[in-house]
Amino acid sequence: MDFYMLNNLEQTTEQKPKKPINKKKLMKLIGIILIALLIIIMTILYIKNVKVREFFDKYIFRKEVYENNLDTITLTEEDNNYSYAFDKNIVVLNKNILDIYNASGKQEHSLNIEITNPIFDADNKFLVVAEKKGQKIYVISGNNILWQQNVGGSIENITVNKNGYVAVVTSDTSYKTVIMVYDANGNCLFTKFLASTYAIDVAISEDNKFLAIAKANFSGTLIQSNIEILSIEKDSAEEDRTKYNYEAESNKLIINIEYQDRDKLVCMYDDSIHIIENNNDTELLNYDYKNTLFLDINLNNTITQIEKISSSNSQIKFTNIINHSENSYELGGVPKAIYSYQDITAVNLGTEAIFVKTNGWLSKRYKSNQEIQNIIVTNNIAGIVYKNKIEIVKL
Repeated sequence: MDFYMLNNLEQTTEQKPKKPINKKKLMKLIGIILIALLIIIMTILYIKNVKVREFFDKYIFRKEVYENNLDTITLTEEDNNYSYAFDKNIVVLNKNILDIYNASGKQEHSLNIEITNPIFDADNKFLVVAEKKGQKIYVISGNNILWQQNVGGSIENITVNKNGYVAVVTSDTSYKTVIMVYDANGNCLFTKFLASTYAIDVAISEDNKFLAIAKANFSGTLIQSNIEILSIEKDSAEEDRTKYNYEAESNKLIINIEYQDRDKLVCMYDDSIHIIENNNDTELLNYDYKNTLFLDINLNNTITQIEKISSSNSQIKFTNIINHSENSYELGGVPKAIYSYQDITAVNLGTEAIFVKTNGWLSKRYKSNQEIQNIIVTNNIAGIVYKNKIEIVKL
């Protein structure tokens, strides 16, 4: 019986021929593996090798664009044109008319704005336009004026957060500075009066809970700067609004403040960058103007710093305020100006504009036949501003 079963087993084995190899599937698998390896190798080279990255950016990813090959907004040369970018739009103010253009340079809408000498600020989908040294202020979203207001005093500065909350800084005869805070519907939440100090800058937290004021007193022999953080919440009594007050070292000038990553307040002084969080002040970095050409804190959780490498070259360095990691990009020139917004920094090199992401990678490189006058930028688009036109760069 055992022999019979063994014999049947041998016969069954002999009856099952070996399955032939599917050469097409094998070649396909080998091809996929080779392509995956090639992608990995090229990715490593792109990250590590500057020359490879420049080649790919120019010839493969087409990140290099040129003047006269882009969508354009035509400007009238004989008039004063004021331009700004917000969300996915570019606006041009001329003779009390605010024209709104899309990313293709097509005019979408026009608004009547009674402003002749504007100052702008924007965040997310909100744009604020105010009359410098005047009283009028407009808040715009999309193609509509959400609200407008005439304020007392003379407008010195404005700021808006991503939710449409606005702070207006004015001066009058009785106080050095008066600050008014409005919600997204144009309701005035409270007014702050400063009798002996000037408000250098203001910022509203992303959760609408706090107003930060950068103040300076110039009346003494030494400059005295301090940061005051106030509660915006309606139920806060006026005398209890102050939640934090930090006094800097004497003769240390506060220049700019910006809320990043919710309640992290980034403070730029004339020699250092500080972070205020949970009522604690920490120095993030110290710098000197010998090698630091530009600094900007108007980004997402990042600081932009341009450092001089040589007389004809510099690099842009991004420092993350959370983990302190750094990314850099060599510019190949010395900038005339920089402009930052969220995850993009635009660098004006004269006849060339470089747009670099906070991860240190190139977004776009723009080359011009003439000197660039100004750059307006958001995360989505940028405008290269000349006297007679604005060329639109899609980022």
